[in-house]
Amino acid sequence: LNNKYGLRVMLKAGTLSLAFGCLLLPIFQEILVRSGMFYGPARWVAASLPMMIMGVGFMLALPVLSTCISNATHHEIQGLTQGVAQASSSLLRGFGPFVSGSIFTTFYEWNAPAISFVVLGMSYLFVFFI
Repeated sequence: LNNKYGLRVMLKAGTLSLAFGCLLLPIFQEILVRSGMFYGPARWVAASLPMMIMGVGFMLALPVLSTCISNATHHEIQGLTQGVAQASSSLLRGFGPFVSGSIFTTFYEWNAPAISFVVLGMSYLFVFFI
């Protein structure tokens, strides 16, 4: 795909897919609540479509992001840049569940857990338009 479409298009497609998946989760939840099927197995089936869309977004965006970082730096410091990028990625993967869990808990206590997914989707859209 890289040779056919280029890095920028793949990165934008990945972030757009992540945003679309995050924004679909609360919409699907609302549809299930209004139809009365929220507490059955239908909620897992309905959540699988947004999760698959988000998975495609991760598969498109993350490897391309590493390549973009490598291409944007001078060849003498590419190793250092990749090391910092991988270290910060690992740090944020460890710290991310705490932050996102705290945000979700806060909005859940306000009886609006869907807002956390909308905030996450909007952050992906922000990255998309940069």
